[in-house]
Amino acid sequence: MAHDNYMMLISLDLDGMLSERERQDLRAHTQTCIACANAWERMRLTDSMLKVQPEVAPAIDFRAKVMGRVKTYETQRRWRPWIITVLAGMTVAVLLSTALPLIVVAFALYQPLLSWPIVGAAAAWLAHAFDLVAGLVGLGIGGLLRWLAYLTTDPAALAVVIGGLMVAATWIGLLEVTKGEPQNEMSQQQA
Repeated sequence: MAHDNYMMLISLDLDGMLSERERQDLRAHTQTCIACANAWERMRLTDSMLKVQPEVAPAIDFRAKVMGRVKTYETQRRWRPWIITVLAGMTVAVLLSTALPLIVVAFALYQPLLSWPIVGAAAAWLAHAFDLVAGLVGLGIGGLLRWLAYLTTDPAALAVVIGGLMVAATWIGLLEVTKGEPQNEMSQQQA
């Protein structure tokens, strides 16, 4: 218990807060007590190392950066429940839009639905639209295949297409080169 008092006196001595009488009592004790002398030496060494270290101040914009991060965090914290709710709603909608048609077809529930005039008309319109789109896609693919067959059987046509591609590639390359030239001229004039 007596050593605790001396540890406090050592700390106060290093801070320069002891009276001359207290300092003399501490010196007399440390000459007779090896534990307190070692503690005083370790604390003196630590204090001297800490006094040499420069004080580090935070960056000028430290407060602004921290407060910006706090605001960002608060915004994210406020929006997180909404985002989760929207994502959950979208998941339910996707599951229903996928599962409901399968259930309707699997259990033949479409037959009573088709007896309704509006549903029958909508189904007929969708079937017609699908048929039209499929026909247009087939026509486009057929035309593309005929054109490719023509190119592979007529060397002159293939030469024209390759020549056109070379001219287009050269033109694009020249345009890209001329984009950089005005900047180079300006930088040379400034130098």
